[in-house]
Amino acid sequence: MIVLLWIRGVEEENERYLRFQVKNNSQGFANIVEYIQLFAYDENNGYIKDTLLTRNQIQASDYRFNMTAWKNEGEEFHHMIGVMNLTDNYSIDNEHHKLEFRKSVVTNRIDTVDVHLEDVYLSQIEFGTPVKSVIYDTLYLVKNTNDVHLEIEFMEGCQLPENSTITPYLRGSNGTYNAFNESVGENTLVYEHHTYLTNLLPVLHYQFTTLKMYIGDDLEVLIKRYEDENAESVQEVSFMLTEYISQLVDGDGYYLYSTDEDLELQEDPFVVRILLDCDFAIAEITVNNWFVIKPGVDL
Repeated sequence: MIVLLWIRGVEEENERYLRFQVKNNSQGFANIVEYIQLFAYDENNGYIKDTLLTRNQIQASDYRFNMTAWKNEGEEFHHMIGVMNLTDNYSIDNEHHKLEFRKSVVTNRIDTVDVHLEDVYLSQIEFGTPVKSVIYDTLYLVKNTNDVHLEIEFMEGCQLPENSTITPYLRGSNGTYNAFNESVGENTLVYEHHTYLTNLLPVLHYQFTTLKMYIGDDLEVLIKRYEDENAESVQEVSFMLTEYISQLVDGDGYYLYSTDEDLELQEDPFVVRILLDCDFAIAEITVNNWFVIKPGVDL
């Protein structure tokens, strides 16, 4: 879903305006925006200037931003990065045009995240040559996180040894993003669940928040069984989550999530249900009730 909240006001000749669209947002732009930061660059990727627009400023300007009035004489904007609702968990690297994930939410175990990350929206726009006296450009803001609900169930008749503990993780090298939400970092983050629902047994329910999925990433589901919380795991199983999701097909054989845009338009959460057999091997997987992996199928 794409939500656009824009009210046209009085237009002036030879002016250029920026308006905002938010992908995959059913709440309405006005209900989620706190502030938007804009960063302008020249054709050589050199930083020129930035500004911060508060919710009140955006509403007072009829949900438009007048770039012509913002520019100083001699300044030429080649492209611009926009970030909405930036939190302390991220920082902007103007030199390399990246939104960087801070380690402030990482636990005392190296590179492990166990919190519900706040939603941050960002994108980049490149400006062409105006062909009208008044022109509007649109910045498509994309949420920089995904919610994953992991459900784990054992086949009927399977019993775990006494004192066993099942612990799932998500992990991937998605610690740094540029304005197109593509990973440009090499840090591997391990995500722990931030919520565990205990009232829905015998199915185990875990909720995660990860940095944004994209086609070709290496986000992985890893499930471990422990017999002692201080010991090493005695059994584990894993599969590549985004790779698997990208191969899901509907009843007509069409791919559901074959592009980054398909993933962006998915209403969170991704509900991943895993059925394990008595040998702790994957028997079936479903995602949002789509497509079932049967035993013996190569993941």
